[in-house]
Amino acid sequence: MPYLFSKPSCFVARFIFLFVFIAPTIGHAQVYKEMMDDVSFNFYEVVTEAEHYFQNHFKGKGSGYKDYLRWRVANEAKYYPSGDRSMIDPYFAANAYKNFVANNPSPKSLFNTGWEELGPNFVEQITGHYSVGLGRSCSFYIDPTNTQRMYLGSASGGFWKTTDGGSTWTGTTDFLMASGINTIAVSPTNSDSVIIDVSNTDNGYTHGIYRSVDGGSTWNISNFNPTTVGWGGLGQAKEIYQIKYHPTIANLVFIGTRDGLYRSTDNLATWTIPLLTNDFTDIDFHPTDPTIVYAYAKDVPNSVFVSTNSGVTFSQSVIPGNLGNVGVLDVSAACASCVYFASGVNIWKSINNGTTFNQISSTSNAKNGFAVNDLDTSKMLSGYVDGYFSNDGGLTFNQVTYWALGNTNGAGSGNQTSYNTSTDYVHADFQTAECINGIFYAVTDGFLVKSEDNGVTWIKLSNGTGIRMNYNLGLSQSNQKRTICGSQDNGTSIHGDTGWIEFTGGD
Repeated sequence: MPYLFSKPSCFVARFIFLFVFIAPTIGHAQVYKEMMDDVSFNFYEVVTEAEHYFQNHFKGKGSGYKDYLRWRVANEAKYYPSGDRSMIDPYFAANAYKNFVANNPSPKSLFNTGWEELGPNFVEQITGHYSVGLGRSCSFYIDPTNTQRMYLGSASGGFWKTTDGGSTWTGTTDFLMASGINTIAVSPTNSDSVIIDVSNTDNGYTHGIYRSVDGGSTWNISNFNPTTVGWGGLGQAKEIYQIKYHPTIANLVFIGTRDGLYRSTDNLATWTIPLLTNDFTDIDFHPTDPTIVYAYAKDVPNSVFVSTNSGVTFSQSVIPGNLGNVGVLDVSAACASCVYFASGVNIWKSINNGTTFNQISSTSNAKNGFAVNDLDTSKMLSGYVDGYFSNDGGLTFNQVTYWALGNTNGAGSGNQTSYNTSTDYVHADFQTAECINGIFYAVTDGFLVKSEDNGVTWIKLSNGTGIRMNYNLGLSQSNQKRTICGSQDNGTSIHGDTGWIEFTGGD
């Protein structure tokens, strides 16, 4: 397919401007990203610049290459064959949703009759799976003063809440304009005050931050949305990676985005941008000093950003050695001056509030699911596909979870003989983890789980949630009760007269 440029002369002029005035600040890698966000650039101009960059640069995890490919696949059909993006309404999805709600003021009433949820919502509904799971979970919140209250965010099943420790769950975002909830933040002084990022499940593009003042039962869009931020709706590749409330300063909120780190002192009414342009994927806070804030950008090599004035400004702290792919930060009240950073290749520790870091171990299993015990820093969890645990401060790790069960459905003696499948299985692919009051919690592509004994045994908490991320669905033309569907990381499933049969695993 030939690249079709709508305004080639303007492209040259605009590219020179971007390179001269932007590149010195953010690096050449950011030029194609700026072009992606600016709809005045032709689609194929962006493709040309991105492909040129990645011809000579790393394409692995954390490089941005996958994000670019997703953007290209998600957008090409919209602008083919001209590539002209200026004529497309970037708010098309939001406007369609608003139109639907205007014409259907009580949308839930449309589903009161004739519709039946088929699930699976419970592990007991699933048979014969070597890696049984309900669906990908991305984020969670455990109330530290009342651990019976938990919130769960899923990749495509929305937001869920429980007030009885997971015995029953309620989903509350079915009728928002999208169903991806990748990050949750809760006010440290009021667990009923919740904010979430509502994102497109397919590509992660944000619809803005939504707020609840009744513990996640109802939602309204906050002032931090594509219109007020100037992000252009889903027509631009804008993502929110993490939202965090400051643990002690009221109404202070930080938002890690694809376009920098945002800071609001008035609960998202207004904001500033102390760190502009980079992909900020993690934020953490000093356990006792409210002025110290830590931030990490996945596209800034070997660095953690540290603030000593509650996030007004930041300095860049260098981490020595090979960081590998994307990593995560963590702190522990048991060592207030310590900061930990874990990636796919190594774990580092700072004992001076992030001023300097030293490598403490090499491991290929530290990534998303990394957490240090908040009562004892000798204990830490490191999770990627499986979970690994350290009892010596991160010097060594031993495997504590196993994702393959045979056809045991999490209850029998699977194809491993060295572990108990009913307590050591949590499903593959850790997404995030946290230690609260000495108890480790984590979400994976199957469940929300917890360990009360430093990783020895695990308890599934999210049974009863309808969060499976189905990619495709097939219907039998001769039996209305027979369907088949394929899901992300939870296999191919057949629904028949007696329930669900897992035909095969994987994606």
